Amino acid sequence: MWYHMCKLPTMDRHNAVQLFRHIAQTFEEMLWRRDHDKLDAVTSAIEQLTKGNIDSITDFVLFCIFCAARKAGFEEVYIEVSDRNPLFNQYTDQSAAFAELFALGSRCESYFDIKPSDIGVLLSKKHRDHYNQAQHQPPMWLFNAPSFASAYAAAQTDIDPNQTAAPMPGFRRLTFLSVFSIPALVGMLIARPLVQYPRSTDISSDILLLSTIGHGLYLSTEMSDDQLRYATLALMCSLLLSGAIGTWISVGGTYYLISTAFSAANMFVLTRLVGGLAFTLAGCVVGFIVLSAVKAVELAAVFSLYLFGLTAYLTMLAALSTYQIPGSSFLNGRRVIIAVIPTLTVSPILTIFCPGYDIFIYPCILYAFVVLLFLGTRHIASQWVSRYHGIRTLNDGDIKEWYIQRCNNRSREASATQHECEFPYRLKSPLFY
Repeated sequence: MWYHMCKLPTMDRHNAVQLFRHIAQTFEEMLWRRDHDKLDAVTSAIEQLTKGNIDSITDFVLFCIFCAARKAGFEEVYIEVSDRNPLFNQYTDQSAAFAELFALGSRCESYFDIKPSDIGVLLSKKHRDHYNQAQHQPPMWLFNAPSFASAYAAAQTDIDPNQTAAPMPGFRRLTFLSVFSIPALVGMLIARPLVQYPRSTDISSDILLLSTIGHGLYLSTEMSDDQLRYATLALMCSLLLSGAIGTWISVGGTYYLISTAFSAANMFVLTRLVGGLAFTLAGCVVGFIVLSAVKAVELAAVFSLYLFGLTAYLTMLAALSTYQIPGSSFLNGRRVIIAVIPTLTVSPILTIFCPGYDIFIYPCILYAFVVLLFLGTRHIASQWVSRYHGIRTLNDGDIKEWYIQRCNNRSREASATQHECEFPYRLKSPLFY
């Protein structure tokens, strides 16, 4: 059309389309077959054509070669990017980043005369157009495979084909049970007596401390009915809040931890933990205001203190349980939980010897327990980040020294063994008689 506007001689439309397709197919075959002789001939022909005046036919031929080369270049970039990243995500910036890292570098505009963001859009569109078809679905993830199959698949040199899962010791199973059974036991200790017998100490045998001495880990029978009722209501609310916050923490924290992104895991856990506790604090303030207006300030304080303390306690359990790798006890956060739980036994002991102060002692010990859990969480999180800094870095000199020392030890052992073997024959020699 442009040639007609300039009143220049042009080819027939059908012949032009056939020539364009023929050049694209021929040029692609030369590239795939690495026919350097023909590629050199094409290069020489282009140099000859561009020396003199360029007519419309020459311009169209050069245009066909240029389009074929650009298409082949884009296909090469797509193959390289899809090998490095078999499954694209929903963001085109990822494709652009892979193209710059492994194919184009900083010469995207020089090669294709477009911005890196545009090449990312084109690569993502080609990927989606291909895999959106029913016959071109992505491959299934193979069991125990570190990545999808590609030209740069993992060698898997560190995977033992005869690996079997190690049996878990019984004491470790017991600690897992105790970590999560104690909150359930707390609910039983608090809620069960209130439903059936709010002030009676004749309680069934399944309620441990509360049925024997009248003092549980968080409440006692010396508290008033209203105090027990609103403390139980706070527990029920804390179970809902801690479940949501704990799931929020565990979803991303374990992902970053297993991916060895320890700093990112700590940041993720910290931000979600602070956000969840801030939301809980806001709920405590609202509950305190409402109960103060409806009931009494004392009951509102009991509800707010127990709500925040129990929610923080259960949320810390979720945060500490996040710091573990399946099948490994390395820097396991559950140890901190088991280590600080005996702190809760201080409350029933103190209230036995200091009667009448149960409503003051129990919240204080609960918050001291939460502070210890927070310190333990901070210690475990810092250990995950700084532990590998203590690993000794070996250089060539250390390896050489180790090898020489090992060879010397082997030579000494061989000499000692040879001497022991020769000694009995020396005893049988006539010189010893």
